[in-house]
Amino acid sequence: MRVELRRGMPPRQLVFLAAIAVSGCASDDDELDGPDPDPEAIAKVDASAFELPDLSAGERAAILSNYDALDPTGIVPRGLLEDAIIYFDFNRPLIPQQQYLVVVDLSQYAGNKRFWMIDLASGSVEAHKTAHGDGSDPDNDGFATSFSNVSGSHKSSLGFYLTGEIYSGTHPHSMRLDGLSPEGSPNGMANTNVRARAIVIHEASYVSDGSGKAGRSNGCPALDPSIEQSVVDRIHDGTLMYIARSPLHPPIGRSCRAIPTAGGVIDDRDACFVGGGPAQYLRHVSSDGVNDTLVWTHTTASDHEVSFATWNLQLASSGRYRVEAFTAAPFAQSAQARYVIHASGTDHAVVIDQRAADGYQSLGEFSFAAGGGQFVHIGDNTGEAGSKNVQLVFDAIRLTRVGN
Repeated sequence: MRVELRRGMPPRQLVFLAAIAVSGCASDDDELDGPDPDPEAIAKVDASAFELPDLSAGERAAILSNYDALDPTGIVPRGLLEDAIIYFDFNRPLIPQQQYLVVVDLSQYAGNKRFWMIDLASGSVEAHKTAHGDGSDPDNDGFATSFSNVSGSHKSSLGFYLTGEIYSGTHPHSMRLDGLSPEGSPNGMANTNVRARAIVIHEASYVSDGSGKAGRSNGCPALDPSIEQSVVDRIHDGTLMYIARSPLHPPIGRSCRAIPTAGGVIDDRDACFVGGGPAQYLRHVSSDGVNDTLVWTHTTASDHEVSFATWNLQLASSGRYRVEAFTAAPFAQSAQARYVIHASGTDHAVVIDQRAADGYQSLGEFSFAAGGGQFVHIGDNTGEAGSKNVQLVFDAIRLTRVGN
């Protein structure tokens, strides 16, 4: 049975007015970035009708369980995909087009394919490169680090969007966008001025899905001319798009198999494992670790984690279990790896030296409830500075039942 958890919605409040052809966002060497000559004569969306849902982890998990077929190979950063799914499901009556979701990860290097179209019917994912604003990347190093909702900033805007109508302006076959995230939204999201700024999806000669990094726009998520028309033709006039750098919540992960009463192992290839953070910071190894795979990242001394791993636990039976983490030398180098074991509604923090064993190390024994909503989590902010190049390993977690 499908689980649906969303607020009562009024009828869709979309006000469509006459549209005129105007200039869109321009390329690196163009100075255009300003409001439409007649912003009142453009189709508009009532952003106030949309709501950013505030749900518990259990409520989010109930929604996400309906979408397990999406992105079966894990191409899209899981935390961002979950944000988009939750927002889509919660605001579904207001979203006219429901064949695709679009997710864009602006934490990633501009040479990566970081624009994903997720087919909601088949679950398949189509990946492309996309530009970010030159104001967001003043050093032109390929990383967007600053964002704005202000006209003339030449910066990209983070948040949830609805795609708009197709038009031809400075660039042929462009598509307008309407922002749904007001100022003051979490994670720096603010994009309600994008239509007035003429921030649109358009083709750009400085973006290629081939080798090399995408060039910079004046804030538009521009695409490779060879694929732009095909993409726009499938998502215009009311598809949800989400542009972000980090997830709003720690990922829940896919519904995963229950751990048997006697215990079991969750590897980094398992559906219950979620590795989060910028893709360029997560290194995947296929020659070591449990089942010859592991993930590692560098530690930081930051107050907040950037890269992390979560092993979601779904237990067939309640009981007391020994929890162990696999630490494979020479990749495991952190002397103060901090794990959080969330069992039966309680967090237990455990710090270990990952160098102490080339194999499983005990994190302790804990009492778990039957069912889900329990996990083991580790973040890269161990207190060991990034300048020291200390490696932190994410591999398998093993549970062994030791009592009732």
